Amino acid sequence: MSTSPKEPIRLAPTNQPGANLYNSYHFLAQLSGLYAQAAQNDPDQVAAGVWRELSDKAIGDLGELYLAWEIELATQRAGGNAVINVRLGQSVSRACFRLNIIVERLSIWTPMMRWVRIMQLGERRWQRFLVAFAEDSKVAAGKLGELRQGSLNRLSRLTGLNECYRKDEERAAAGFSIMEQDEFFRKKTGT
Repeated sequence: MSTSPKEPIRLAPTNQPGANLYNSYHFLAQLSGLYAQAAQNDPDQVAAGVWRELSDKAIGDLGELYLAWEIELATQRAGGNAVINVRLGQSVSRACFRLNIIVERLSIWTPMMRWVRIMQLGERRWQRFLVAFAEDSKVAAGKLGELRQGSLNRLSRLTGLNECYRKDEERAAAGFSIMEQDEFFRKKTGT
């Protein structure tokens, strides 16, 4: 008995008006989910709190993105010209599918510094999308600017988390180095 592969996500066709903003909604939702998953996997309670805060801020941005999408659709219904950027839409779709693979592959065994790097890359890609959307949609440019500022704030917090994890790794490496130099440890391990 064969099972069909799990369908990852359903995206709007890239040749429809408003599809880019709609599909980017999935991208931001996946980023928010990754923040929440990182909060569950981080053993440090303070860092886990920062991850939860970042997840909450991304969820808040989902609401703002929905409003930008509604503004875009209302403009099109009112007779405004619809800018359809198929190339940008394809880029958003590919990013959604790639992020979906990452969502499925990250686990509790993934080092937290890797989580930070992945999230930094995701936030940078999200910012590039927002700039491109603002160029296409002059009506929703204000909302998209607010979303970009939110992403910049999250990226700043991620940089702080990365620095904490780097310092933790340095302390662990220094402790291991001291253990290797200890005569008792060398006798016990035969090194």
